Amino acid sequence: MTDPIEAAKALPAAKNEPAEDRLGDGGQKALAAERTARRDAERQLRESQDRVRELEGAETRRDVASAKGLTPSQANRLVGATREELEADADDLLSAFAPPQTAGGMRKSPTEKLLPGAAPSAETFDAGAVADRILTR
Repeated sequence: MTDPIEAAKALPAAKNEPAEDRLGDGGQKALAAERTARRDAERQLRESQDRVRELEGAETRRDVASAKGLTPSQANRLVGATREELEADADDLLSAFAPPQTAGGMRKSPTEKLLPGAAPSAETFDAGAVADRILTR
């Protein structure tokens, strides 16, 4: 039998040893597997959180673009981390590409400029004469 006093003296020494040293081979393998699983789970959590932030940002960008009347192509160019920044950027984009205003504040509609010769000519077209000229060459 072991002496209880000797066993008690040996106990504090075991407490000072690292946990890995007190585990057997199977315990060390289980601990390593658990640590790997935890790292993988934490990485997946970070990736999921990043994806959620990305999707929330895209939704906000789409909402701002729709409210401001931007096209999907213009919406992709919006830059900002908050709704207010996106709205300010949308306003800047709209003002940069707004059509020029006239002195009265109204835009002028474009007018057609027709050139002479747009009406059919008085000559008649003779397809037979054209065919004969082509064949005689």
